[in-house]
Parts: sequence; structure tokens; C-alpha cells
Amino acid sequence: MSSILDGSLSADRSAREYVRQAFVTGTAVVIPTIVTLAVLGVVVNVVSQTLNPVVDVFESLFGRNITSEFVLKLIALVTLLALIFVIGAFAERRPDRSGIGYLFDTAMTRLPGVGSIYQGVDEMSDLLLDSDTESFREVKLVEFPTEGSYSLAFLTAETPDVVGDATPHDDMQTLFLPMAPNPVMGGYVIHVSDDRVYDVDMTVEEGIQSIVTSGVATGNRERGDVTEGMRDRLDRMLDDTVVKLDQVATDASDHLDDTLADATDRNLSEPSRRARENALEDDDAK
Repeated sequence: MSSILDGSLSADRSAREYVRQAFVTGTAVVIPTIVTLAVLGVVVNVVSQTLNPVVDVFESLFGRNITSEFVLKLIALVTLLALIFVIGAFAERRPDRSGIGYLFDTAMTRLPGVGSIYQGVDEMSDLLLDSDTESFREVKLVEFPTEGSYSLAFLTAETPDVVGDATPHDDMQTLFLPMAPNPVMGGYVIHVSDDRVYDVDMTVEEGIQSIVTSGVATGNRERGDVTEGMRDRLDRMLDDTVVKLDQVATDASDHLDDTLADATDRNLSEPSRRARENALEDDDAK
């Protein structure tokens, strides 16, 4: 009977785990698709409105309504896809630093106000899409944004001397914390002391994959495959947790002692309180 119940519970847990994993995977697929379609819809509307003057010219020439709203949207979508393809084809030629792709980049970076934004996003795109990922040195864990929570970060460069001199820390690391699921859209550059940075046994490719999948593709190693680096990190986190728990227990004990002392003082009558204070003074005198 016991084995039957154990098998039933195991099957229930497996079913719940399957449902949970399917839901998480579906969410990871659907949400980026919805966002992409929403952005695509907005851009299609902009392109279709841009094409309205051209349509008016054709209608004036032919003297009749030659396009419907649906056809106009379809033309706008095809135009947008063709434009994306052409830009992508030019972008593939960028390493030679010549041609229309290079001229387009140069023109965009020289636009007032837009140039700095375009250049920053463009450099971040190259950095994240570069196959050799040499721009990122290592994957780290840093306590961010709140105490007790940890975020993946990438070691990017040596901390500038001007930053190190302005802080009381001797050794620091410069990290980039990308935003999930699209690191190209931004992140944080932080300078952190070494004692707050933890090593994590992940390659740069695995770290980027974890970010762009919102954590779904994190930890694909087999169970029990714990490396020395992971053991060290877990030991450090465990030690920190023990210290914090000890501090919490000490604070709770002190608070309880103060509460009991206050309650005792309130319950004692005035003569009893004076007698108690005199007894304490006598003890101190002795």
C-alpha cells in the first residue's frame, strides 16, 4: 500500500513539474513574440501613413480608389520587411569598414542627440552578438539590487584608478549587469569591491543565454556536476547566511530581554521597584 501511495505522489509531482515547466517555456516564447508583434504593428502603421501621399498621387492619376486599407497595410508590411533585409545585408558587410553600411553608421552617429544613443546601442549589440565574446572576460554573481538577492554580471574591464582612489576599497571589479530579456536595451555598469563579487561556474555564452531567456536556460548541467568553483561560492554564501542568522538571533534575544525588563518594571509597585533598584545598587557596590 505504501509503495502505491509513493508511486502516486511521485506521479503527481512529475505532472506538476511538467505543467510548471511547460508554462514557463510557453511564457518565454509567447511574451517576446507579443512584444515583437506589438512593435511591428506600430512600425507598420507609421510606414502606411508615410505611404499615404504616394497612394494619393496614384489615385489622382487613375481617378479612382485603387487601394483598400488592408492592401495598404500589406504593402507597408512588405516594405518594412524589405527594409529590414536590406539593412541586415549591409550590416553583414560592416567588418570591411567600407560601403553603404559604414556610411550609414557614420551618418547616424553624427546626428545631434541621436548619434550618442545609436552608437551606444550599436556597440552593445556588437558586444553581445560577437561570437567569440572576448569583450566579456568572466561571469560573476553580485549582490544586486537588494541584500540577499544575486544577479548575473560580466567582468568587463579593470576598474579605473580614479574610481578606486575615490573609494575606501583596495581591490575592485568593474561589472556590467545586463537587463533581461534584451541586454541590448540597457543595464548597469557598477564598480564593486572584491568581497562582494562571487565566482560562478558559467561560460560567457551560458551567461548571455541565461539573460536573453530570462533564466529559463540557466543551469543545464547534470545533477551532481558540482565544480570546485561552485563549491567555493556555495560555501561563501552559506557562511554569510550563518553570520546573518547569528546576528538576527542576537538581536532577537536582546530585544526579548529588553521587553521582559520593561514588562517587569511596569508590573512592580512603586515600593517594590524602589526595593529592586536598591538591591541592584547594592550588588553593584559589592
